[in-house]
Amino acid sequence: MSGVVNIFWTAGLDSSFRVVELASAPGFVIQPWYITDPGRRSTPVEERRIREMTALIRSNPATQSQLLDPQVIALQDIEIDPAIRESFDRINAKQHVGKQYLWLASFLRGRDLFAEVSSEAPHDRIGAAIQGECVLVTLGDGEGQVLAADPGASSEDGLRLFGRMHFPKHQWELTKEDEMRLMREWGYGDVFERTWFCHRPVLGMPCGHCAPCKAAREEGFGWRIPRLSRVVYPVVRPFQHIFKKK
Repeated sequence: MSGVVNIFWTAGLDSSFRVVELASAPGFVIQPWYITDPGRRSTPVEERRIREMTALIRSNPATQSQLLDPQVIALQDIEIDPAIRESFDRINAKQHVGKQYLWLASFLRGRDLFAEVSSEAPHDRIGAAIQGECVLVTLGDGEGQVLAADPGASSEDGLRLFGRMHFPKHQWELTKEDEMRLMREWGYGDVFERTWFCHRPVLGMPCGHCAPCKAAREEGFGWRIPRLSRVVYPVVRPFQHIFKKK
């Protein structure tokens, strides 16, 4: 699948890996989208990291495709589609689905877009929800291969929630360690170093205590969490509201 590829970029490893994978292959125009959440402390860090990674990817001699400026959308500006909300609630009652999928689906429908959503879906609960509601078919070829819901074989709820989302096929076969290894092998180790995962950064460092930080330790990435932050976070957490977000 060549041409313009819309992709949700969170600054996390999964979506950053996908941006790098597309950028290192010829024939794509990559349009990243980032949704800002004012209620999440990590938002300013994620925005900054995305800008830094964009510059690194563009300047990398291995880059063969065009990476456009990320489009930033405020969460509060996304109008939630009532029908999508009903489908989300029904699916979520059977298998927990992060609320971000409700926002993403509503955003895509409102903009009449299709976009890639990167994750290790088969390895987590969202994969069970997607595959429980949708029969997935392969579209495209090469680095552009994605999995998409089959309109004729997927549930109505599944199509409402996931029908405009494409899931990079190659990524469903990889672990986070694989993604890190490949980014380094392709010459994008500096981009990997700028990826972000913590939801509650403290003094500009991963806190070591939020769910993504715990997941990072479980996945073998505990070395990315400074020991200092693990000690400092419990002390400063009660006073975080007085710190300027960084």
